[in-house]
Amino acid sequence: SVTFKTVADYKTVIAGLAAGKYVLTETTAPEGYDKADPITFTVGEDGKISYGSVTGADTVQMKDKKTPTFSINISKVDAADASKELAGATLTITNDTGNSFDFSNVTAKQNGATADGFKADKTSVTFKTVADYKTVIAGLAAGKYVLTETAAPEGYDKADPISFEVDE
Repeated sequence: SVTFKTVADYKTVIAGLAAGKYVLTETTAPEGYDKADPITFTVGEDGKISYGSVTGADTVQMKDKKTPTFSINISKVDAADASKELAGATLTITNDTGNSFDFSNVTAKQNGATADGFKADKTSVTFKTVADYKTVIAGLAAGKYVLTETAAPEGYDKADPISFEVDE
């Protein structure tokens, strides 16, 4: 068995493989991509590679697909008047149990601009609500999440955490 890590813009060359059948398996996909299916390939006596519909090749090419991402709208409203968006709540989205999504590339927008108090890192995305506009969270993968209000608007109590799921 040979283990290696790929590097952008370069091919990985493994020299000296004897004629025979092999399996190329991706154990970890690059950030933002799904793992590719394993590729079974054969190295012929002439050193040429065959796999799938490819014959006589010099290279096994593994193709990863981008992980699909989705957008959701977050709205913080007055319980007595659902048409009234409330400003001043600090909300945080984190992974629910069993989910391991990295939030680093998630965006949060309000009326097309970066959300007030926006911060995203590997473990969460945090923002403050504003009057008149919902917050659009973009870049979430399918999975289970928890929305937690860490600070309530003045004159309001903090809401209970809400578990939600983003489906493909």
